[in-house]
Amino acid sequence: MDSNVLIIFDTNRIRKTSKGEADYSDFSLGGDYPELLKFVKLNNLEKFIDLAIPEIVIDELEMQSKKSYFNDLEALENMKTRLAPIMGIFTKGRMAFDPDNHIRKNIEKYLADKGNVKILKMKKVDDILDHLKKKAFLVKKPFKNNGNGGFKDAILWENILHSDIFSKYETIYFFTENANDFEGCGTEFFKKHGKDFKIVVNYPQLETLLEEKYIDLIENISIFKFIKDDYFKDYVEKSTKDQRLNEINSGNFEDYKITDVEIKDICHDFEKIDKLREEEMDLYKIISLVKITLDNGQKKEILATTTIDEDRQFIDFEIEQ
Repeated sequence: MDSNVLIIFDTNRIRKTSKGEADYSDFSLGGDYPELLKFVKLNNLEKFIDLAIPEIVIDELEMQSKKSYFNDLEALENMKTRLAPIMGIFTKGRMAFDPDNHIRKNIEKYLADKGNVKILKMKKVDDILDHLKKKAFLVKKPFKNNGNGGFKDAILWENILHSDIFSKYETIYFFTENANDFEGCGTEFFKKHGKDFKIVVNYPQLETLLEEKYIDLIENISIFKFIKDDYFKDYVEKSTKDQRLNEINSGNFEDYKITDVEIKDICHDFEKIDKLREEEMDLYKIISLVKITLDNGQKKEILATTTIDEDRQFIDFEIEQ
C-alpha cells in the first residue's frame, strides 16, 4: 500500500509565532503541523500520508522571520536610545549578527531532519510568466479584482501546479485559510495532472477527511501494529521459504525450491473480511510483496497472502503461482 494522500501546506497553516510575530530564534513548523503529525503517527498512517511545503512558502516564512527580527532590533535600539541618558547606555549600531545566515541555516537544518516533509521546488519553467500574465489579464484565480491583486497567491499556485511529484498520489489536499483565493483552481489542477485536488480550510475538516479515507486502517490499528512486528515478518519469511514454485519451462511444469526470501513491503495490500455469523471472527488478508530466489538462481517478486483472525492467529498462507 503506497502513500496515496499528499497534504500541501500554505504559509498560514504552519507559521510558528511568538507573541503574534514570526519566531526567528529557533525555526520550526507551527500552526496545525504538530497536531497533524501527531494524528498521522498515532494512527499508524506514516506510510499512507505525505506532507509537502511549496518552496515559495519556505521563502515567505524566512522573510517573515527576518521582518520580525528587524522589528525587534528597531524596538531594542529605540529602547537603548531612551535609556541612554539615565543609564549610560550608548547605541553602537546594530549587533554583529547575520540574520540571513542564521535563519536560513535554521530552516535548512530543521527541514533536513524532517524526512516526512517534501519541498515542492519552484520549477524554472519558461511558460510560467506567460501563464501568469494571461491569468492576470483574464482575472483568473488566484488573481483578484482587475488582475493586479493576489500576485503572491498566483506565484504559490504556479509553484504547486508545475510540480511533478503527484503521480503516486490518489488525492491532494491543499491546506489553507484562503479557500476563496484559490476557488476553481482544482479544475486546472485536474486538467494538468488528472488528480483530485481539494482545498481544506481548517484542521477539524482535514482530520475528518483523513478519518473517512482511512477508516479501516484506524479501526484496525492493533492489527497493523501486529503486522509491523518482527514476529509477523518472520512468519511470512519462513512460510514463503517452505513453499515451492511451479513454473512452465520449455513447455513443461517444473518445481523449484525457494532458497532466499526478502520482504520488500510487508503490507503491500490489505483486506478485511467481515464475519458472517456472530460466533465467527473477522478475518484479515495481508498481502506482502516478497522478493524470492529460486534454486535455479532466478530472482523474482511475488505476492504472499497471510490470513489472520482478529485475535492475531494465523489461519492460512499462500503465494501467487
